Order: sequence, then C-alpha cells, then structure tokens
Amino acid sequence: MAEEELRALFFALAGQVGDAFEVLLAAPYAEQNTWAAASLARTRGILYDDHAALTEAADLWTSIDARFERACTLRLLPKGSPFRR
Repeated sequence: MAEEELRALFFALAGQVGDAFEVLLAAPYAEQNTWAAASLARTRGILYDDHAALTEAADLWTSIDARFERACTLRLLPKGSPFRR
C-alpha cells in the first residue's frame, strides 16, 4: 500500500477528509480483504448514518470471527433497530 493510500485510509477512518472515503471506495481493498471490506462498510455506516452498512460490516466481522469488532459495530446501531441483533 502506497503512503498516499495509507494517509487516505487514516483520514477516512478518522472522518477528517471529505473525499478520502470516496478514494478508498474506488480502491480494490474491499475486494481483496474481508477486514478492509468490514472497515469500509462500518465507516460508510458511521459517516452516512447507514444502518444497512453497519449491519453489512457486522456480518463481515462475523465471517472472520472478529467478535470484538462485530460487537463494537452493533453498538453503533440504535436500540430497537431491526438491524441490531
């Protein structure tokens, strides 16, 4: 991963640069790595208040047995949400 891509990843996850997330979505990371796909889905869910993206992220975390990440992601959903399990 190039330094520019790492910087974009950092700022996208930190939510500090508006277009960094779109740059990451255009990159092939999610296609190559389930952890990256889950991270991007969770980031999309946080930035855009997208409950379906948060649920997608939780499912991806489950598929790689990342229980802590899954639990943290599900806590981002509002109580009573049909997506929260």
